[in-house]
Parts: sequence; structure tokens; C-alpha cells
Amino acid sequence: MHDLLLDRLQADFLKLTAAIGLDAALSAARGATAADRLLIDIDGCPQEPAGVIAKLRLVSAAPIIVLSATVAPGSANASAFLQAGASALVTKPAGALPLVWSGEAGEPLLHALREALTR
Repeated sequence: MHDLLLDRLQADFLKLTAAIGLDAALSAARGATAADRLLIDIDGCPQEPAGVIAKLRLVSAAPIIVLSATVAPGSANASAFLQAGASALVTKPAGALPLVWSGEAGEPLLHALREALTR
């Protein structure tokens, strides 16, 4: 899924990077090649998501966009993510994402991500 999203978004956001796990995310947020926007899918995150967001915020001023199928905007978890340093929460569909990103299959998610990434 992450590769599909990156392929579609990197045309607009060249320094957007995917990372699996906290260490890889921290590496992506640091250094000369640091991402200028951080997109985090928290549904598969083995660590506590608000803690991951807070640690990323310590090493990067880049906007942090949280992607989730299980956390509703306005919920207590969403508020905790925003308080930890997330810039936005984007809701994704539950289950497998489509391999073909056209029409209703994937465009609403891509539109929401592009909007959040340009804030």
C-alpha cells in the first residue's frame, strides 16, 4: 500500500518518504535528505502512535500527516495525535487498498492526502 501511495504522491511531493518502524521514520525525518512532509500510517504501528508522533516532532518541523482507518477525526485518539504534534489526520478505507487508483477506487483518498500535505 505504501508504495502505491508514494508512486501517486511523489509527483507532487518529491521529498515524501515511507518508513516502517520508529527508527526508520526518525532517520527519514533527519539529515540532509530529510523529508519535507511526513506521512505516517498508524494502523500498523507497533509502538504507541502518539509517542511516535511526539518523537518525530522533536527531530523535525515538517508537517506530520497521520493516515488511519481506525481513528475517527474528532475522537480522543485523533486529539491525542494532534496534541503530540500531528498536523492532520486523514481517514483511509479499511482493508486492502485498490491496485487501480482511478474514479471512486482511490481518488478520494489521494485528494484528501494531497489536501493535507499542502496545508
